[in-house]
Amino acid sequence: MTRSVGLSALCVWSTLSAAAPSSSVKSVVPMSFTPAQVTAIQQITHDYLIQHPEVLLEASQALQKQMEAKQQQAAMGAIQKNVAGLFQDPLSPVAGNPKGSVVMVEFFDYQCGHCKQMTRTIDHLVTQNKQLKIIFKELPIFGNNSEYAAQASLAAAKQGKYFAFHQALLSVPGGLNPQTILQTAKTVGLDVTRLQQDMKDPTIAKELQANQTLARDLQLAGTPTFVLANGALTQFRFVPGAAPEADLQKLISSL
Repeated sequence: MTRSVGLSALCVWSTLSAAAPSSSVKSVVPMSFTPAQVTAIQQITHDYLIQHPEVLLEASQALQKQMEAKQQQAAMGAIQKNVAGLFQDPLSPVAGNPKGSVVMVEFFDYQCGHCKQMTRTIDHLVTQNKQLKIIFKELPIFGNNSEYAAQASLAAAKQGKYFAFHQALLSVPGGLNPQTILQTAKTVGLDVTRLQQDMKDPTIAKELQANQTLARDLQLAGTPTFVLANGALTQFRFVPGAAPEADLQKLISSL
C-alpha cells in the first residue's frame, strides 16, 4: 500500500552506513593506493558522513527522483500499450461524467487504508470537475476478504448500485469479512440473495483477472494508483499512491 509521497513510500532506501568505515569503499579506490592510504581514505569518508549526515539525505532524495523518473517512463510505455484495457473496458464501473473529456482510472482495494482516505478527495474532484470521468479498477491485494468485496461490488452493478455500495464499503472502519460486506450490501438496498448469485458470474472473475494483468503490465507496487488521460487518449499522467487533491487537480487541469 502506498502513501501520499508516492514511490518513496514503497521503497526502503539503501544508503551508505555512517556507523563505521565501509569496506565497500575499497572497490572504488584505485589499486595504486597503499593499504594504509586506503584505510585513511575510508576513515576520511566515514568522518565526513558523520559530520555531514545531510549528504546521505541528499543522495537518497536524488536516488528517489531517478527511480521515480524511471518508473514514470516505464509506466508511460505500459499505459500506451494498454489503452483499451485501462480506458475502454465495458465491464469497469464508471462514476462522474461517462462522456467526460478527462478520465481518471483508480486501482484500489477495499481494505486499503489509503484508498479509504482518498474517497472524499475523489468525490470532491468529481463535484468540482464536471468533465471528469472516473473508472474503477478493483485490485484486491489483501487476501480473500478483499477478493470477496471486489466480487460483491462488481455484482452490485447488476442491480444499479455499484457506486453506492462502493462508497459504503470504503466507509467501513477496519477490515472486511463476508458478514460485514453482506450487511453493508443490505444497508444500501441490495438484494443480498441475488448479489451472492451474481458474484458467481464468470464475467466478474474475468474483470478481476484483467485488472490483475493490467497491474502487472504497469508494474504497480500498491494501491491506490491513478492513471489519467485526456478524452482523446493521447496524453497520460501516472500517479503511484495517494496524492493531495491539489496535485490531482493540477493534473486534471493539464489535460
